[in-house]
Amino acid sequence: MRQVERIVAAALAGVVVSGAAAQKVQWRTEDGGNGHWYEAVSFKGDVLSWEDSQSRAEEIGGHLATFTSEAETFGYLSADPDVNLSEAWIGLFQNFAAPDFQEPGGGWEWVTEEPLDWTNWDSNEPSNSTNNEFGGEHWGTLRINFGTRGAWNDYVPDFAGGARNGYIIEWSADCNGDGIVD
Repeated sequence: MRQVERIVAAALAGVVVSGAAAQKVQWRTEDGGNGHWYEAVSFKGDVLSWEDSQSRAEEIGGHLATFTSEAETFGYLSADPDVNLSEAWIGLFQNFAAPDFQEPGGGWEWVTEEPLDWTNWDSNEPSNSTNNEFGGEHWGTLRINFGTRGAWNDYVPDFAGGARNGYIIEWSADCNGDGIVD
């Protein structure tokens, strides 16, 4: 029954769930989405930095997810309600070379270079807590089952000792870059 509930929730959100127990979900263009696919990946005991997570996503043809609207964020979260992550890396980072760089809120960019026109920072975020060995928090997370669901947090480059336990990969539906959804 649980899988049926996921499929119904996904259909209502305009997202397709692939496979009986898969975590891959699609935000379909015919439902107002971008046609992209998303997958939540648990560290399963490993501790991966933001950079390592982005590298793993790129190795399989994707990138850390870029949630550029409320509809995209909550479309994904409602389509994958059983995602078993507390907080996950997303493709948001602070570019120290950006003309608008300043702490804590300047210079934030998506890995895809999409415009950062919409933000969803949790209350009091980004905070750039400098009370850590890394000198600040310059990498973005999505809060899923920790804090405010769907809100963003800035964090240090790895999750050692924290509630963060995974990352979200995004793939374009145009896998070969020819402008046609594959």
